[in-house]
Amino acid sequence: MEERSIEFLRVSSGGVIYKGNPELFVKGIFTDSRNPLEGGAFLALPGERFDGHDFIESLGRYGCRFFIVSRTEGIHFPEGSTVLLVHDTVQAYGQIAGAYRRQYPKVTVFAVCGSNGKTTTKELLATVLSRKGRTLASRKSFNNHIGVPETLLRISSEDRYVVAEAGSNHPGELRPLLELIAPQYGILTGIAHEHLEFFGSIEGVLAEEGVLLESLPKGGKLFINKDFAEYDRLIARLAPERDVVTVSKNFQSNALLCGRLKKLSFKGTEFVVRMPDGKECVCRIPQPGGHHITNALLAIAVGFNEGISWEQIVEALASAPVPEMRSKISIRRGMLVIEDCYNANQDSMRAALETLAELPPWKKGGKRCAILGTMGEIGVEAVRIHRQIARYASELPIDYLLFCGEFAEEMCEEIRMETSFTGEVKACATIEDLKPYLKTYLEIGDMVLLKASRSQMFERIVPWLEELE
Repeated sequence: MEERSIEFLRVSSGGVIYKGNPELFVKGIFTDSRNPLEGGAFLALPGERFDGHDFIESLGRYGCRFFIVSRTEGIHFPEGSTVLLVHDTVQAYGQIAGAYRRQYPKVTVFAVCGSNGKTTTKELLATVLSRKGRTLASRKSFNNHIGVPETLLRISSEDRYVVAEAGSNHPGELRPLLELIAPQYGILTGIAHEHLEFFGSIEGVLAEEGVLLESLPKGGKLFINKDFAEYDRLIARLAPERDVVTVSKNFQSNALLCGRLKKLSFKGTEFVVRMPDGKECVCRIPQPGGHHITNALLAIAVGFNEGISWEQIVEALASAPVPEMRSKISIRRGMLVIEDCYNANQDSMRAALETLAELPPWKKGGKRCAILGTMGEIGVEAVRIHRQIARYASELPIDYLLFCGEFAEEMCEEIRMETSFTGEVKACATIEDLKPYLKTYLEIGDMVLLKASRSQMFERIVPWLEELE
């Protein structure tokens, strides 16, 4: 954040100066008391386990003198503090970020939305755009009512592009985020079965993600994957005087850019791109998995739109960072591990299993093992969907299936009673129960997929693999 006065923060948030000098300037806003920002204002956020207001006094020892709070009772502010009192600090964070973003009308802003692949697409896109000018992108998966303001408040006058990821778990969450971002361009990775516990059905997902189309200004442009059944209904929500650019993994499609898998390896995914003129070119991304081709095609389409050369795009995609816990490959004790456990729904689970099945053997005689956890926020159909995934996994060339979590027994039962799977199957109630079986089933040369929703924290399994003898 470039310097702004306390008065700017007050006007943006509708707050009042509780004490101090509103003409003083701050160098940013931070919300984590463990990482104070020198010259920054601490915004006290309430949380399930902690309340930022409880850490104000201790921050005084680090020299912090600017605070944004929603209550003052019982708080001893450090001497010389300037305090902005607001009705709701979460709401104020967004209001300040939105006002700050509007002060940079010359920056080209992209909003990345969709059911799956947002973070991977964001990283690929930001890397491509950086070949044309300074590019700011959301950190990690900072895509909610806290993460989006954090991204916007890092905009500077030196930035040419901003790539902001925006996500939603409940109906109505996406629109206010997009109002803050105010994108000129939208990126929609697709519509899939996400957070059905709250959206109810694919129709609910469609209604929520479609808000992106309504948020684009006149002269704006939508870059969209058209490989989902609801595409025609969704695109009808795009207002006049907005353009659309389509991509597809189907070479029979009339999309502007089409891609098809050429080679899958431990070094990534090589694919063929059919250009608008019919010419075919080869490209590579470091993530393994044919489903990532869509993400790359969207980044390529944006790159062409911004006048970036094919050579620069190819180089950028090949060197793009792989987000943590998203198809990230590592070698642990002679085993190849695919860490894809940031989140999971039935579509991303299928894609991860297909990647494991399609990769060439890691070592001669090595086996394929899928360790699958719970897919969260599915709702009333949870048992049926987990059984479906178990059945699907049993139909692929996978040797071991280890299930963990709330529906592990049902998944195991589905395979034993309803399929002809001849490999090893095991169900564990918790991740701790799973640990002893790693030594039983895994050996040097095996390939191991870790896939589950975030709540299960499957990344804890990785160091356990290092301990195997």
